[in-house]
Amino acid sequence: LTRAQECTTRHDWQVPLVVVAMVLFVLTFGVGLGPVVWLLPAELFPTQLRASAIATTTVVNWLANYVVGQLFLPLASWLGPLSFLPFAAVLAAGLLLAFSLPETRGRTLEEIEAYFAPRLKRGHSITAPLMPAAAWRGA
Repeated sequence: LTRAQECTTRHDWQVPLVVVAMVLFVLTFGVGLGPVVWLLPAELFPTQLRASAIATTTVVNWLANYVVGQLFLPLASWLGPLSFLPFAAVLAAGLLLAFSLPETRGRTLEEIEAYFAPRLKRGHSITAPLMPAAAWRGA
């Protein structure tokens, strides 16, 4: 928005376009990836750990938001138009993690807890395969 207002060859449509783009981003994020950080921990952690896990993920989420807010302006002045590349790298790492998590659709919380229980007891990563996908589907 600031860039559109500072532009010397500004057209009347630039500022409204930027405002509409920001509103669309907020709307689509709110119905897309936005709620994932709030919903996923409730499905992945056992009942006795769920409250602590959700509290931890909430703190990490807000700390990450703070870090992004604090880092963006220095990155923008240092990297210029490439300032989004570090954030794109973090997004790519997050997508890799997301695709390594097991599908929980159609499973009860007890089934999900039973699936992760042996892995958590032995100290394995929750994203490492414990049983074949066919066995998970057949359970």
